[in-house]
Amino acid sequence: MAADGDLRSVGERIEALVGELGALADPVARRKSEELLQLVMRFYGAGLQRMLEIVDDEPDEEAERLFARFIDDPLVASLLLLHGLHPVDAETRIRGALERVRAHGADATLLEVRDGVARIRVSRNADARGPSSLTIRRAVEQAVEGVAPEVSWVDIEGLEPDAPEPLVQLTVAARVRAARALESAPSA
Repeated sequence: MAADGDLRSVGERIEALVGELGALADPVARRKSEELLQLVMRFYGAGLQRMLEIVDDEPDEEAERLFARFIDDPLVASLLLLHGLHPVDAETRIRGALERVRAHGADATLLEVRDGVARIRVSRNADARGPSSLTIRRAVEQAVEGVAPEVSWVDIEGLEPDAPEPLVQLTVAARVRAARALESAPSA
């Protein structure tokens, strides 16, 4: 079985090729390549759906065990999501993924998923030295993106903007002093 990194690069290459096909100047070639891609997707989606039906015909305990393995496997879960066959609804998947955000110093609670938007409330843990709001925001967004590609926007409440980093600026006098110091320095 291919390593996760290999699969990730395969996915990235597929996305790049789809983009290139969509940019073809020849409209007939573009239309045929898009139709081919849609038919292959439909073919594999039908195969995955039939596999799920076969598993569902097994005794309840065995079917539940296999469905749990499918859900826990990132590749299989991604394929099920891609084809709209994932047995767990988006809200449940997002709630589970948000549990991992605690490691970033915050509690994240899903408020709702509606019209492609996941609304999430974040509260920081008491430790004031925790990660920045930007780090927490990215952790929440990545958690949602990883389990719910059908969500197009993550609306996060409760994070204060990070204080901007102070700019390091030299005053005119400091710049002049630095330039003079460089000019008077012995050359190598």
